[in-house]
Amino acid sequence: MRAPIFPFLLLCCLSLPLIGCGAGNGGQSGGNDDGSASLWKMRNYPVSKVEVYTEDNVLVETYEYTYDEYNRLLSLRRTDNMVGNRLLDLKYSYPSSSEMVIAGTYYYSTASRTTKVRLDAENKQMTYVGNWKGAWFFQTTFNNEGAVLMTSADVGFGLATASYATSGNYIEAYTRSGGDVVRVEIGTHLRSTSIRQTAVQSAPTSAIMELTYTELEDRQNFGVYLFTCEFPVWYAKELPGNKHLPSEITWRNGEVPSHLSTRLTYEMDEDGDIRTAIRTDFNDEDPVLVRRYSFYYK
Repeated sequence: MRAPIFPFLLLCCLSLPLIGCGAGNGGQSGGNDDGSASLWKMRNYPVSKVEVYTEDNVLVETYEYTYDEYNRLLSLRRTDNMVGNRLLDLKYSYPSSSEMVIAGTYYYSTASRTTKVRLDAENKQMTYVGNWKGAWFFQTTFNNEGAVLMTSADVGFGLATASYATSGNYIEAYTRSGGDVVRVEIGTHLRSTSIRQTAVQSAPTSAIMELTYTELEDRQNFGVYLFTCEFPVWYAKELPGNKHLPSEITWRNGEVPSHLSTRLTYEMDEDGDIRTAIRTDFNDEDPVLVRRYSFYYK
């Protein structure tokens, strides 16, 4: 081919501020960086398109990508094929070897937004923030192999009510083993202060995602489609950076197991690249949703 109800609801809530992280003006190919020393060169064999089908072979979603001569991402489009809406329509530019700008529209928004991303190779971290009011400032750290370790953000919600201002911490902590993320703890800790300076703090809450893996090599960074990440940023940086393809995902709310789980199987081509990935979501042992990811290459 080379030529869980509770974790779901929690993650939906946590993902709301992430929706805009990466979208305005700019987007010229290459920016001011000639690409030769760029830190954004992708190592994986480039995917041009991923189509997502139901069990009944109905096309529900499409991801489309373009790249420059240095294998840096230039554009990303994600389409809801059921209703014909463009969920993501983004352009990428690179003002310097360590900077990336993502500009365009996100998730039914008609206004163009911009996210600026900076990569600090020496300290092995990436920071990114949008240019709109209330955008969260994120910091993601990674190891020597470029694999994710932690994402954090300090969050401010302003006046949550007429008399309270709310802020908090958002953290995604990753446990790695054998080159793969085997555990993700996703948590928040909120703080509220009244106009009379009376402070109230919530107990930390967290959803825990646990993964097991096959022996198959993940050459297309398939994990990015499964993690609760800022997809446009992570795809360009090839995070989470797992070495293998996962076989199962389970959830817990703290120490309480969820009834929801996910199992995955794959069909590979003769070069070891993904041809199709089948994702089945379960409630206990009952399958509730089956999706087929079909991969196409440059």
